[in-house]
Amino acid sequence: TRASSATVVNKDGLIEVVGSGEPRIDFKDDAKGALLLEPLRSNSFLQSNQFDTTWTLFNAVRTPNQIGVGNSTDAWKITDNTTNSRHSIIQNTNTGGIISMSIYAKANSVNFIYLRGVTNSANKYTWFNLANGTVGVNQGISAEIVPMGNGWYRCTMTLDHQSGFENYIGISNEDGVSTYQGDGFGSAFIQYSQSEIGSYATSYIPTQGSAVTRTLETSNIDNLDDYVSSKTSWTAMGEFVKGQDKDNSQYIFYAYYLASSNLFRIRDYIDSVRFYLFEPIEQSSGFPATLGQTIKWAIRAKSDGTYSVYVNGALFIETSGTFRKLDGYNMVGNAKTSVNNLKVYNTALTDAELQALTTI
Repeated sequence: TRASSATVVNKDGLIEVVGSGEPRIDFKDDAKGALLLEPLRSNSFLQSNQFDTTWTLFNAVRTPNQIGVGNSTDAWKITDNTTNSRHSIIQNTNTGGIISMSIYAKANSVNFIYLRGVTNSANKYTWFNLANGTVGVNQGISAEIVPMGNGWYRCTMTLDHQSGFENYIGISNEDGVSTYQGDGFGSAFIQYSQSEIGSYATSYIPTQGSAVTRTLETSNIDNLDDYVSSKTSWTAMGEFVKGQDKDNSQYIFYAYYLASSNLFRIRDYIDSVRFYLFEPIEQSSGFPATLGQTIKWAIRAKSDGTYSVYVNGALFIETSGTFRKLDGYNMVGNAKTSVNNLKVYNTALTDAELQALTTI
């Protein structure tokens, strides 16, 4: 759930807008794609990528329609003039507190870009080396430079900003230097600016004349029982990392028939997560695991009533029976096991797919 639009880095490296309530599969940090969930944040820059509007130009020239992130065409070139001064663009967001200011940037004839804010009436700068992708001199609380492909980086400075003072995005020919003698040709590319209250930068929030808020995102897996009960074929999979349980047991994963309630149960030893599946089953065995070991499992239900359980790349149990219940939950207290993943597919995956999904 998310009651607003949001952006995501797609497979092509482009920053793409997705609609309200659409899950974001982000490829910035994961080539296979990963679900992106973020807190409520607002971009206070009134024009996040229209640098000839609410931005004040300071000894520089702006050129639009440049090739940007993911081969987009809405980047800007910032070029110095012949003044011995700062060469930058400026905007006052009237926001104070811990803020993270970010910009996408790429070197051209100058290799450095800097971000500037004000804390306690003192200027704070961070320089970013766009030639080698490193943070230069940093006077903020923290700073980060993240590669985005094709020479582009996302540069972020976090500082305790004083409300009512300007935010600067500038170019430089040297690390730690904001004022230099321009020649009218020194330039770098910028794109997608953001200023948000928070100790780290989140995904880009486009603005076009006013601040924009991306609302809190949540992801819940509810009513699994109802979901799979309506299917004749389905697959569930999960991933645990074994913690220290209350009985110091070596087992994290059990698959057995519980006579008192006719349940086939898959669980870690202390019921941190459990899945009641179907009845009856005759096999009873445990899967040994050591402290810190990862366990990946998958359960497949076929339309012919057969069920297969794979653990860490191999078939663990195969049986048949009547589906009863699928349920998963987290407990508090003695539960120490980490649950890293849970997925449900609306089809019966193949043996090869189950093996691949559960291989460590």
